[in-house]
Amino acid sequence: MLRIITIVFALIYPLLQAQAVEAEVAIIVNPKANLDLSNEDIQKLFLAKQAFLPNGEKATIVAIDSSSELFEEFCAKVVNKGSRQFLSYWSRLVFTGKAAPMVTAPSNQDIKELVAKNSNYIGFISAAELDDTVKAVKTY
Repeated sequence: MLRIITIVFALIYPLLQAQAVEAEVAIIVNPKANLDLSNEDIQKLFLAKQAFLPNGEKATIVAIDSSSELFEEFCAKVVNKGSRQFLSYWSRLVFTGKAAPMVTAPSNQDIKELVAKNSNYIGFISAAELDDTVKAVKTY
């Protein structure tokens, strides 16, 4: 019996480890934007503590649907908040008029298209989805 448990565990353990692997989050901007953003700049932008990009344009935040694993990763790695806490924070900002609602998109591809078309958009996607249509300013 112990031998069977050991064999089953040996077969299942790699699958459990694969589930725990975290995806890299890439912060993206329009490829024509000449931006150099620090971690602090990125945090301030996504927390609406800074409204303008370093080039003077008003920043528009683009986020993936909040039910995605990528959104969870972004919240943990970039803004150091849980996803519910981050959404609650943004709801208060929007309700009080301190920030505009984030633009949301259902997929990495949709986010890339929005950012590629708008020079003042900043968003995040899975680093595995990066291509030359957008420019990654930082990965987490």
